[in-house]
Amino acid sequence: MDQARRRRQGLVAPEGLEARIALSVVPNDPSFASQWALGGTGTSGPGLHAADAWGITTGSRQVVVAVVDSGIDFSHPDLAANIWTNPLEIAGNGKDDDGNGYVDDVHGWDFVDNDNTPQDGFYHGTFVSGIIGAVGNNSLGVSGVNWQVSILPVRFQGNSGTGYTGAAIYALNYITQLKREGIPIVVTNISWGGLTSLSGSVDTAIRAQVAAGITVVVAAGNDGSDTDLVPRYPSSFTSDGMITVAATDSADRLAGFSNYGVTSIDVGAPGVGILSTLPGGGYGSLSGTSFAAPQVTGTVALLAAARPNATVSQIRSAILDSVDVVPGLAGKVATGGRVNAFAALQRITTTVAPTPVPTPTPTPTPTPAPAPIVFTRVFADEFNRPNTASLRAPWLTKSGLFSVTSWRAVSRATGVSLAVVNGVSLVDGSVRATVTMGTSGSAGLVLRDTTSGRYVATLSRTAAGVVARIWRQQGSVTTLLGSTAAGASGGVLEFTAVGTRLTLSLGGRQLLALDDSALRGAGAAGLRFTAAGGTADSFSLSKRA
Repeated sequence: MDQARRRRQGLVAPEGLEARIALSVVPNDPSFASQWALGGTGTSGPGLHAADAWGITTGSRQVVVAVVDSGIDFSHPDLAANIWTNPLEIAGNGKDDDGNGYVDDVHGWDFVDNDNTPQDGFYHGTFVSGIIGAVGNNSLGVSGVNWQVSILPVRFQGNSGTGYTGAAIYALNYITQLKREGIPIVVTNISWGGLTSLSGSVDTAIRAQVAAGITVVVAAGNDGSDTDLVPRYPSSFTSDGMITVAATDSADRLAGFSNYGVTSIDVGAPGVGILSTLPGGGYGSLSGTSFAAPQVTGTVALLAAARPNATVSQIRSAILDSVDVVPGLAGKVATGGRVNAFAALQRITTTVAPTPVPTPTPTPTPTPAPAPIVFTRVFADEFNRPNTASLRAPWLTKSGLFSVTSWRAVSRATGVSLAVVNGVSLVDGSVRATVTMGTSGSAGLVLRDTTSGRYVATLSRTAAGVVARIWRQQGSVTTLLGSTAAGASGGVLEFTAVGTRLTLSLGGRQLLALDDSALRGAGAAGLRFTAAGGTADSFSLSKRA
């Protein structure tokens, strides 16, 4: 075997880096021995080499995986702990706490019945979810590719297993919306298809997900045909952030039912005789490219757990550049290989950026700091009735200092207040956003400059008090910078950026304080409120003259 191929298979580390030695970790789930798809070790075996991968990471519940399917059996004992919970929603209060247009979407949304209970009335979504994230090492049933993860169910297929294209588009756009609101969704699993004509709306929805920083994994389809010659959608779409997956068997051969295509299909993954979860607390064995795709989706989630800042491009490259090349896939898929989760993890965790050589900078002559010039616009809004022109709160313009690009400060219809002010340097002064909170409800505040992206502070209510988080969003990458839980009630929620320091306080009590070196550079500063049970009170900016 030549050196290039050995490097492709993860057996040789990139130049200048030490190879990671595999440390196999085997879960105590009683049916794990029957999960051939997770098997393989070292350089042999037709599975994902999951036990070796788990020596690096077993996943993280900070990683959210969206499953667009027939729903999920929330009560399945091997899935319940890994079902996503919306941190910005208060269960059962009948309110749209996070202002996204979906009331009480605590565990995702059902676009079939248009409600907040995406329970599986078929079987498909539950089976797919078990492959991705059945709870591992819990002495029960099977193990998912991730022992712990947060699975977001988005239902668009009814109890017969069929769904409408329009519902699929709504489902995909809902996931993108959550991502843009700060929910750390890293991958969407699409184990469906069959569209024989190109749907521009589905393509647009997938591209929007990729642009938001979500990898999209798509099943190749079960027609046994060459999709280079006869396209099948969505697997034949060409977004750079998609990974299309054919099914392989336990001999590393292309499954007879699997679609293939050396240009349209990227990679193979186990999809024959797959053991996973079924509704009602059961388990079963099924075959299909629908069950090959979640093997790759689970691998994406593992990579995101090991390297939270990885981009869609980095994750996709790590998976496709580290496959096990097998004869059964030669001329059938673009990589000629089957996914290897361990090799992909090796690649993503050993990819490092060169250390920049610091450039000496002269020490500037100190000058007296003038008093800050403060620009303040105060308004009040209960977020409890539709917006009207007379209730819009205009933002003032300070000639030569600030220019406001949006004068519409309050939108009661969505519970969102938005204004962007140009000409503010976060280094030279400070930016502060405040909202007065009642004893219930959650809120989100955003500070933004054009150099570092935006910073989002969220406050979520819990039975014991609140959970406060600060996120950084740069392009398609969302990073959780800090999180804490505290016993607290109401008061003024204040999010402040001074230099490289971010601080979040409630009622005068500091909840989070951290430094981020990316917080620098002149640009725009903005504010966004999403609140329930509270009143948006004031927005102020200060900048040294």
